[in-house]
Amino acid sequence: MRMVRAPPECLILNPYLTGACRAAHNMVTLLKTFINLCLLRANPQDIPAAPVLTLVTLLAYTLVSVGLSLPDLGLGRAALWAVLDTGVLAILTHSVLLLRRFPERFYQTLTALMGSGALLGLLAWPIVAMQNVTAQIVMLVWNLAVVAHILRHALSVPLALGIIASLGYFMAELLLSLAFMVPAAN
Repeated sequence: MRMVRAPPECLILNPYLTGACRAAHNMVTLLKTFINLCLLRANPQDIPAAPVLTLVTLLAYTLVSVGLSLPDLGLGRAALWAVLDTGVLAILTHSVLLLRRFPERFYQTLTALMGSGALLGLLAWPIVAMQNVTAQIVMLVWNLAVVAHILRHALSVPLALGIIASLGYFMAELLLSLAFMVPAAN
């Protein structure tokens, strides 16, 4: 991602806030990129390869995962689930990139997966709360499509292989979730 100049209105409002305004503008640009990623209009290479950004999106993804699983698992188990889910996604991402000999794409790919996952998780939150099965299936398919899109570009493979990789991650997550199926005791 290239740095964008602060819009002229920032300079008009307060010339001393140009740095803060520029940072806000870059954050908005980044958020738009994540939204476009979820709409399959952007690619993981549009995300900066910045370890700090990866850490921020990793934290956001983990917190959204905790929030989504909190009603069923309780805080302790939800936190454990979220950390394991995040770890599995990071390990699988790193592994497939190493297999394809693209380790330099790790930060962008993981940031894209975590950022889009956090956004889709926030969208899914009210759907999960309403327990609307049809809407949950739509969100699952959308999430799989976004993951397939990201992996397709990150691995430089055809869409069919991106879909297979996406389904592989989903199966790993499903197997991991079996350990967490029992709701927390009240």
